[in-house]
Amino acid sequence: MEISRRDFLKGSVSAAAVALVGAALPGVQASAEPVAGELNEENAIWALEEVGEPTETVETQMCIIGGGGTGLAAACQARQLGLDVLLLEKRAVTGGSFIGTEGLFAAQSSMQKELGVDFTPADVIAKVMDFHHWIPDIDMYYAFFNKSASTVDWLMDLGVEFDHVQSLGDSEVCWHVYKGSDHPGVEFMASMLAAAQKLEVPIELNTAAKKIVLDDDGKVEGVIAVKADGTVIKVNAPVVLIACGGYSNNIPLASYLSGMPEDLFQPCGKFDLNGDGIKMGKSLGASLAHAPGTIAFYGPVPRTSAWTRPLNGLTLQPIVWVNQNGKRFCREDMFLKNFAFSGQACAKQKKIFTVCNQAMVDRVATGEGALTPCGVWLAVGQTLPTMPDELAQSIEQGGAYVADTIEELAEKMGVDKDNLAATWNNYNEMCKAGKDTELQKPDEYMVDMSEGPFYAIDCQNGYFCSVGGLAVTDKTQVKKEDGTIIPGLYAGGCDTGGFYGDCYDVGIAGGSCAGWAMNSGRIAAEQAKEYIESL
Repeated sequence: MEISRRDFLKGSVSAAAVALVGAALPGVQASAEPVAGELNEENAIWALEEVGEPTETVETQMCIIGGGGTGLAAACQARQLGLDVLLLEKRAVTGGSFIGTEGLFAAQSSMQKELGVDFTPADVIAKVMDFHHWIPDIDMYYAFFNKSASTVDWLMDLGVEFDHVQSLGDSEVCWHVYKGSDHPGVEFMASMLAAAQKLEVPIELNTAAKKIVLDDDGKVEGVIAVKADGTVIKVNAPVVLIACGGYSNNIPLASYLSGMPEDLFQPCGKFDLNGDGIKMGKSLGASLAHAPGTIAFYGPVPRTSAWTRPLNGLTLQPIVWVNQNGKRFCREDMFLKNFAFSGQACAKQKKIFTVCNQAMVDRVATGEGALTPCGVWLAVGQTLPTMPDELAQSIEQGGAYVADTIEELAEKMGVDKDNLAATWNNYNEMCKAGKDTELQKPDEYMVDMSEGPFYAIDCQNGYFCSVGGLAVTDKTQVKKEDGTIIPGLYAGGCDTGGFYGDCYDVGIAGGSCAGWAMNSGRIAAEQAKEYIESL
């Protein structure tokens, strides 16, 4: 049955108005479990769900798959350019994993100029290319970094509010922090949704794209999608943007691409990001970019915990992190200095524990508070009064251990007790001397913890998102294995690769991943207009 676009979209914008209600915040509400099942064959990893023939069709110029940061940015820009757009979102809410972000990168924005911050896109590009060993696509970098300042102004014109600009660890003063609460990304995406509504962007929620269709000439023809009631629809559109947010919640796929055991890492939020867009692109012959398994790891977090939970605030403090051998493996302030590096250090371990004593638990919970911040939700000196209760619950559930002696603690952890005792005693001796002669952790974090009881929290390597994916041009056009493009197919944000080497460049260009999401959405919309006009 062919239906009109008006009938198909009836009620969709009003549904979008409440799309952020009940959105899955990290550590607040889980909306989807990671994909389960053993994936032993590559064809199983990349397999798409079979769907029946469509019974309804709708016409538009640009179909956007995904209602997160990239998708909503593209939709708003496309509407401003006069394009007919349809945005499909498989969940009941828009926002995607972007609601978990706190700020984004820009160079030479109006906010930076007001502060007298003056570095050019070329300055940063030179640094990040060296950092990534010249693996990224430099043309993509110029397209993004040169556009980043105008995108901040564009966002403010849409109604998005920023609070301030700061450095992130050792980065430039480039991280544009959104105005908001402990979860500023939620307010950011609420503003984006309001802007999309004002621009009359049609948003169809609970509608999952399943397949991208090409015509006989290899050009994009449209999308096959399934609505919540099982209705299969065909969206006829000459342009499709893949903006599905990557594969963070597809644990088997993340393990396959990164080479890490499934048990050692966990996403900081459950957003149903299962690599749908990347798989749809690959089914058309699209190429994966170099290092498709790049993931934004950040360091040790309690098992089954999440970004803003109190116990997470303890495990990321610069106290003592040990591995399966009972030995320190990273200077523990690295989460503050450059969390991508602490994540990379954790990625090489088989087990990760944060170890401390009762005095440190009391200090962080109700005393002097946190030694270092965690993003914008935990400040230096801020206390976590409910953390001991969460720690006690974790001990009861077998996710943490407590003992009166370090040797007894080692037995409960399953690590060599002589190694752990040597590590612990040596560490506390260095604390008394005021100098970390092993890993050079700053003196102010060398706090003696020689008095028991002692705690060990069994941790996994937390990560914010996957940042590897499809190979694209600097115009966000999806490339095939032979380097040619698939006409009419674009991809942005975390569905693309070619942007990083082996990790996030937070120590230079803080917020670059979120910045790329916004800018790639805008670039895709601009390129879509050019392509449609050429047909």
